[in-house]
Amino acid sequence: MPQVISDWFFAAGNFVSGFWPLPVPVLLGYYIPINLITFFLYLRDKRLAIGNRRRIPEAVLLGWTAFGGAVGALCGMRIFHHKTRKPKFRILVPLFLLLHAALIFFCFFGGIS
Repeated sequence: MPQVISDWFFAAGNFVSGFWPLPVPVLLGYYIPINLITFFLYLRDKRLAIGNRRRIPEAVLLGWTAFGGAVGALCGMRIFHHKTRKPKFRILVPLFLLLHAALIFFCFFGGIS
């Protein structure tokens, strides 16, 4: 089954690269899954908090956010009203979002080819 999945991603990447320059399929292939995972981690942590059960550590949530899941984290914070009062999250999540936006901007306009 993993070979089928990798073949599908390869075919999708070839299809998308016909429309956009090379970094776009690579960036989409990275940022979409990591943001979805981060979003669902915030949902899971919120549900665990409501049930008074063992939670996902803040370092894990912020780690996924730092490695590219800032959009998913910000959406999870807003939609689920989760971690919105914690200064650490209110500062770091938008900061990571800006950092990754700058990285993407650099990839397209900074000379990486």
